[in-house]
Amino acid sequence: MTSRLFECPLACGLSWGKAKSFQETPRAYGQPYTRRIEILGGNKTLALNSSGGLVSEAMAIVAIMDEANVSTIVPPNSICGSACAQVVFMAGRHRVVLDGGKLGMHSCTTSTGERSTLCNDRVALNAVAHGTDYGSVMAFTEYAAPNEIISFNSTDADCWGLTRWPPGFNRGIKQGDIAPCVLQSIRGGAVPAK
Repeated sequence: MTSRLFECPLACGLSWGKAKSFQETPRAYGQPYTRRIEILGGNKTLALNSSGGLVSEAMAIVAIMDEANVSTIVPPNSICGSACAQVVFMAGRHRVVLDGGKLGMHSCTTSTGERSTLCNDRVALNAVAHGTDYGSVMAFTEYAAPNEIISFNSTDADCWGLTRWPPGFNRGIKQGDIAPCVLQSIRGGAVPAK
């Protein structure tokens, strides 16, 4: 099976109907990342660059991704925030943040602007279903207010256990390991410097 790298249709955000357009109109991504396809183990690869949007649309995209065995990548000079990071990125079979890329996480919000614990739990359970520790996601969705973003560069994302690099790369953690930043935080020590 040949791997293809798709341009993320999320650049405009996750609004109503994005999942349908994602399913129907994948487009080849630009030249600089075509060699990155190999690193993700022959899976289809989705390059992400979105500030986020509706969790419901992100979950619909994840359902499509799960059928197609998709890996996720945040390229340099790109950001994947909110529902993009907490739902779509976390659903990748392999998920990597390349140097220069960033993830952004925060709490879900209700229509009145309040924290939505139910939505945060749904987001964390999606991450668990895709191999990320519940606490690695829930901690940040509960810690950051809906109007705040906690930003992770590639090193931070690896340290907190948010990435899953393909075999053969000496980055991130292996499934089942405790993320170094989580372990350091539990032990009461300083979290490794950025």
